Order: sequence, then C-alpha cells, then structure tokens
Amino acid sequence: MGYSRAQKQDNHEKIVAIAATRFREQGLDGLSVAALMQEAGLTHGGFYSHFTSRDDMVAQALAHAFSEDEGRLSRAMKRRGGPSLQAFLEVYLSPAHRDTPGQGCTLAAVACEAARKGDAVKALFSARVEGYSERLAPELGISPARMVTVLSAATGALVLSRAVGDRTVADNILASTRRELLAR
Repeated sequence: MGYSRAQKQDNHEKIVAIAATRFREQGLDGLSVAALMQEAGLTHGGFYSHFTSRDDMVAQALAHAFSEDEGRLSRAMKRRGGPSLQAFLEVYLSPAHRDTPGQGCTLAAVACEAARKGDAVKALFSARVEGYSERLAPELGISPARMVTVLSAATGALVLSRAVGDRTVADNILASTRRELLAR
C-alpha cells in the first residue's frame, strides 16, 4: 500500500527533523541510514524515495538544523530582554547549551566534521556564517567582522567545553570566553 503525498511529506519532514537532532548529538557519521529510518518508524528501503543519496539527506537535515538554531536563539534572547551581544553570549556560552547538543548550535556540533565533507555541506556552513554576519550582527549592535570573531570564539569555547572531562574546567571555559568577548 502506498502513501499519500501528504503522508510522504510528513514522513520526509520527520526523517529530516530526527536526522538534524541526531547529527548534533552523534556527529555526521554517527547516524546510519538504517537507524534513522528505524527511529522514524519506516523501512530502510524507503530511504531513497525521500533522498537521492545520504549526502542529500545530510544537506537537508543540516539546513533544517540551522533553521531550528535560528529560532531557538531568537526565542532565548527575547527571554533575556531582546537581542544584544550580552544576551547572545549568555545563551550561547551557557552550561545548558553545552549539555544539550541535540538542541544546540549546529555549527558547534558538527563543524569539525563538516570541514571534511563535500561542497554542499561546506556551502551550508558558509551561508550560515555569512548569515550570522549579515543578519545577526546588526541585531546585536556589532559589525559583521566582529560577529565572525564572536562566533568563532564562542563556537570554539563551546566545542572545548564539551570536550573536557572536568565540569569545573568546562564551566570556566564558557565563563571566561563570555567575559573576554564582552570586555572588548
């Protein structure tokens, strides 16, 4: 029995959303097609009715993840009084963000792996960095060049804080980076 177009679209969106979360949690190579389809409640064989390749799915999931990131960041900054550099850094360089990679920044979760992927993934990352520079920088009251610096330092600090085993050291990485970026 086949699926209706609406059901196929719902299934597609479900697969992409699951992949977006799992990539942030497990990395780009940490999720198999079989595991993804099983979690979506679909058969492995149905994968290619939704995507032309695994790379196609990765690109769609990353695009979805970046869109989710933007919405979450905007809502979190609003809860802190609206967009500002301080609000951005409080949200981004927080233990809560560090401890929930599946719901966190896609840049920090998979940037190291993305550097080893093909042009489509790199293009998504380029577009995201440019987007933060062009759209978010004015909201935060900083220049696009400063936004690249802030984003680079904040992303690096988040990655390092996730990598160290000592929670005190991890918290210090976040706090000291936040202080330094606000001091300049």
